[in-house]
Amino acid sequence: MSLRYTPFLYLLLLATNNAHALFESLFDGGEWKGEVAGEYRYFTEAGELGQSQHDPSVRMQAEYYRQWDDNTTFNFIPFFRADQQDDQRTHFDIREALWSKVGESWEIKAGISRVHWGKAEFLNIVDVVNQKDFVEGDKDAKLGQPMVALSLEHTWGNFDIYLLPGFREREFAGEDGRLRAPLLVEKKAVYDQGDGPGDIDFAARWRNQVTDELEMDLSLFSGVDRDPSFGFNFDFFHPRLVPFYHHKDQLGLELEYIKNGWVGKLEAIHVMSSFQPYNAAVVGGEYTFGSIFQSDYDLTLIAEYLWDQRKAKSPSFFEH
Repeated sequence: MSLRYTPFLYLLLLATNNAHALFESLFDGGEWKGEVAGEYRYFTEAGELGQSQHDPSVRMQAEYYRQWDDNTTFNFIPFFRADQQDDQRTHFDIREALWSKVGESWEIKAGISRVHWGKAEFLNIVDVVNQKDFVEGDKDAKLGQPMVALSLEHTWGNFDIYLLPGFREREFAGEDGRLRAPLLVEKKAVYDQGDGPGDIDFAARWRNQVTDELEMDLSLFSGVDRDPSFGFNFDFFHPRLVPFYHHKDQLGLELEYIKNGWVGKLEAIHVMSSFQPYNAAVVGGEYTFGSIFQSDYDLTLIAEYLWDQRKAKSPSFFEH
């Protein structure tokens, strides 16, 4: 089990002389709900490195929500998974612990949260704020990210600004885990010169409804790349892959056009990085047939094309 606290959270607790009273007031008078789910994965053959064919696990998630008035809320979502085979997949995470206050044309948020950017269905290449929860096996699962965010609403669009203190390293499958590389991944990561887990990253996004049919988003991210590259530790008795995290600056564009049941989508990014600058894009469309065969059901067809300038060096298998 692993839980990585950031310097941001330590400062938050130290700055509160009466932390117990603070949390008691936060969790008094709100609403709780939760879920427990079991999962069983079966593989037709044992793993090439001796892993079991059977992999049962249990997942637990709770959610607490409190609203003080019409414009102040607190949301708390803890998450836990216990996996019988893979110790690395057994993990705890705070998905959200977010305080929010809304004004007439602004909103401020502070704490831990998850942010989603993107229009495409298959792969959102612009989505860079949160680290992926890689051991979950769900491409959309994310780890909570400490942040302070300000949102401004105006006639020229909505503008979101994020300060992201503390970088979260990705977790990988352990020795007994399935769906892993032949070599285990070293726990200690390496960073670009000047970067580290205590960095404060920056992100911003402008959203605007250009016409009744067209919505456009422009985004900027500057910080540690959530996708690591890998090197070899050159220890032939205990060979390991070493994750290497680089700094990157990313410019993103999102377009979505909706008319008469048709939806056209585009995501494009330009990445400036000391490791490998590149461009990538996702373009696609979808069409919905309503009330097929005069029933209560709709049918939606989706097609998307992905392109990545890095080709085989892309961390995705679907770069072309």
